[in-house]
Amino acid sequence: MADWNAEQKTIYDDFKDDGFEITIRTPGEPGDFNADTLQYDGATTPSTDTTFALKKKYKASQIDGKIIQQNDTKLLFPAYGLPEIDTSHEILIDGAVQNVINIEAVDPGNVTLFYEAQIRS
Repeated sequence: MADWNAEQKTIYDDFKDDGFEITIRTPGEPGDFNADTLQYDGATTPSTDTTFALKKKYKASQIDGKIIQQNDTKLLFPAYGLPEIDTSHEILIDGAVQNVINIEAVDPGNVTLFYEAQIRS
């Protein structure tokens, strides 16, 4: 039986050795509106996490101009130490904001090992 948690850390170390640093920005939530106080309760502030990534270009045959556009990039990054990532997150590469268009988690054994994201500036 595989130790997926140990594998998650090993994958992180591999990305650290071979990749480049990125920052993932998690959006804050406004909370729920309280009609009695006319304020929002339970708001959260945005946060950031740093990890490492590898970039891959899409093949010309994959670019359809709608779902995958000419300047889109495939970004692979480890899940170790990160919250669950979705399309509401932003990825900063050298300070430039990249939007997450699509994201897939590679998660055998119910432990996410890494993410494959389609990003667009």
